[in-house]
Amino acid sequence: MGLGTKLRGFASICLLLSGTFSVWGQDAVSTSPIQFRSKQDGVYLVHKNAVLLQEEAMVTMEGMELRAHFIEINYAEHVLTAYGVAQPDGRVTGRPIFTQGDRQFGADTLRYNYETQKGWVYQGNTTENGGYIHGDRIKMIDDSSYYLGPMSFTTCNHEHPHFAIVTQKARLDIGKRIVTGPAFLEILDLPTPLGLPFAFFPMMEKQASGYILPTFTDKREWGLGLVGGGYYWSFNDHYDLRLTGDVYTQGSFGIQAASNYRFRYRYSGNVGLQINRTKFGDPRQTNGQFMDSRDYRLTWSHSQDPKAHPSQQFSARVELATGSFFKNTTTNAQDFQKNDMSSSISYTKRWPGSPFSLTAAARHRQNNQNGTLSLSLPDINFGMSRIQPFARRNPVGGTRWYEKIGLTYSMQGRNETSGLLTEMATPTLLFAADRLRSGVNHSANMGTNIKVLRFITVNPNANYQERWYPYALDYRWDSVSQSVERDTVTGFFAAREYGVSAGATTTIYGIFNLRGGPVKAIRHMMYPSVSWRYVPDFTTERWNAFQTVQSDTSGTLKTYSRYQGFIFGAPGVGNQGGLNFRLRNTLDGKWALGDSGSVKKFNLLEDFTLESNYNPLLASNPLSPVGVRASTSFLKSKVRLSYQGAYDWYAMDSSGQRLETFAWSAGQGPLRPTLHQMSVDLRFRGGNAAGRPLAPMNEMGLEQDLYPDYYGYMDFMDWHAPWTFNLGYSLRQNTQAGSMDLKTTQSVRMDASWEPTANWRLGITTGYDLKARDFTFTTIDVLRQLHCWEMRIRWVPFGYARSYNIGIGVKAPLMSALKLERRRGIGDY
Repeated sequence: MGLGTKLRGFASICLLLSGTFSVWGQDAVSTSPIQFRSKQDGVYLVHKNAVLLQEEAMVTMEGMELRAHFIEINYAEHVLTAYGVAQPDGRVTGRPIFTQGDRQFGADTLRYNYETQKGWVYQGNTTENGGYIHGDRIKMIDDSSYYLGPMSFTTCNHEHPHFAIVTQKARLDIGKRIVTGPAFLEILDLPTPLGLPFAFFPMMEKQASGYILPTFTDKREWGLGLVGGGYYWSFNDHYDLRLTGDVYTQGSFGIQAASNYRFRYRYSGNVGLQINRTKFGDPRQTNGQFMDSRDYRLTWSHSQDPKAHPSQQFSARVELATGSFFKNTTTNAQDFQKNDMSSSISYTKRWPGSPFSLTAAARHRQNNQNGTLSLSLPDINFGMSRIQPFARRNPVGGTRWYEKIGLTYSMQGRNETSGLLTEMATPTLLFAADRLRSGVNHSANMGTNIKVLRFITVNPNANYQERWYPYALDYRWDSVSQSVERDTVTGFFAAREYGVSAGATTTIYGIFNLRGGPVKAIRHMMYPSVSWRYVPDFTTERWNAFQTVQSDTSGTLKTYSRYQGFIFGAPGVGNQGGLNFRLRNTLDGKWALGDSGSVKKFNLLEDFTLESNYNPLLASNPLSPVGVRASTSFLKSKVRLSYQGAYDWYAMDSSGQRLETFAWSAGQGPLRPTLHQMSVDLRFRGGNAAGRPLAPMNEMGLEQDLYPDYYGYMDFMDWHAPWTFNLGYSLRQNTQAGSMDLKTTQSVRMDASWEPTANWRLGITTGYDLKARDFTFTTIDVLRQLHCWEMRIRWVPFGYARSYNIGIGVKAPLMSALKLERRRGIGDY
């Protein structure tokens, strides 16, 4: 043995004994030191010129870390060898965990040359882009490429995967790809006949363009189909595009395009387009079902980052679709029953340091049930938030009453058209001149609040409204046709209106202390309010808002509004105003809890409101119907009751006409009911998933069996089964035109869910229309978690969307194409 070798060996022993954790590799080309430590003292192996570290050993050097129970540092060969220790029960603990950069390997045994940065891993495993790689032998070529001997690739995070793609040889290029030789699918360690001559798994850490493979499906009436095939473009870090399609042999097809965009600290959003043709059946067969429907859906969502601009904001939320789109494409209850859709594209500008703001928008509304559509373009709103024009700049002393007077102003301009959904394909019809409604509305309000007698708040108010229209109605008596003719004249027209109002509100408390019994006190709170409003008569000629013309051959004169039905309305007829009375009540109490002296609050009545109006300016029927609203809840809001009603002071004749006589004088009760709307909602929940046992994890973060011995003794399991049960009943009665009878509609709705175990979930959503005596949209759902797989069943047993869907597949998105589904729906159920 040479003198240099002896000196290096002696130095290593001295370093171990002195506790220094930095040892320089023998003849090292690199200047990076090896740092190491262990719980037990290291053992120097003279014949190998090596150090053996034991128990919780760790070796680190630049860009690398190795942990294991045993680690041997061989300075002669520049090799690290790591392995675990066997326990009496057969388990191996302290297996090597090798970390290099962002990658981590677990193994039974590991050999690594820290000079060449090459090595071997035996019975190793690692993670890559959401997948798990298990290899019998892994050869490290460099820090980014590996050769694997018999290996498996899976998305199952169990230490013994439930499924995997198995091959005898493969190559892994970190952050790029996995390429294998002949490979086959293995489920529960059983090989399947599903195999490939080679396999390619893209492992891009960044977005990359590529093909999207379709899935095969079979529908009885639609025929054979390929679904979801297409291409994905990753243009750059800001834009992408996904274009996919569906095609069936019987003529149905679908095209889907989706694009995302994002600029950090500026804005982000997405655009989507779906075009479907649903075709099945034979039009020549009169006794069979036939459909040929063309549907589309356009969506756009755009949001601006708050950091982009302090005073300007642009946002968009667009959803346009044909009325039958959701009925033909989904069984989701929320989407299937969607009747109303809306869109908004808006730009907002605020002037810092001033009360002014501007909003310009384009809006859309549609009702799928009625097939109606309305568009507003543009819709401009310029506003001024509340200012106090009489406030002193440098006040001295208390605030004076007139300093509290506030002034607000808003200007809204809108151009609107409406029509049918089917007319969207013919814009010239939808935007015809006789369809457009335009106008500008100015509104100014001045008011304040004053305390009277300490407890009463009075709010006097004055408002002015002016509407500008580019056209008006013109009425004249036509002696030839013997009728009133109405024309539309263009120009500039202004409809002005103003009024004054005042209101007074206060709060009254009443507390009733009770002796004996668990209820200690009841508190009644009343919120009375009285308001008064007056608007003068604008039917006179000076206001140019009405025209009085002959209406029949006998010469009877009648007054007509020149702006009736216009976009911002018109001034009212005659003097308007009156007194409005409103009384809101709440009732709660305190409940004694045992002998401890502590109390608990509870609600008896959350809201009970009465409201009516008296207008002495009206020649007849000065009293408006009494509005009633009430609600309460019990059992920690598990049971909730609500009611809304309307009761008229005046009687009604047999033809449904409102009379001037009071209801009680006509024998129709103290007040005649015109509306009853009541609902009862029950919401119950139980169980708790917090106590369910969790599967243990090994050193590499892989799950282990909760009960390793399947046939062994198991402890009794605590019952943790979360469940929900919601039941609702609604009743509505309202009067119909020309009739004294109340029309009644009733319905019951119910949804429930139950999770008997952590892996099972059952759910049902349904309802029943008591008048139609038929069930509403109903779904029954079953979910079974199979660790890395899941099974889903959805059944719509009846109705237009009657269908079922049974599927089992891998949960992880990386292998979501590995699934088996059976569908039956519209046209092939």
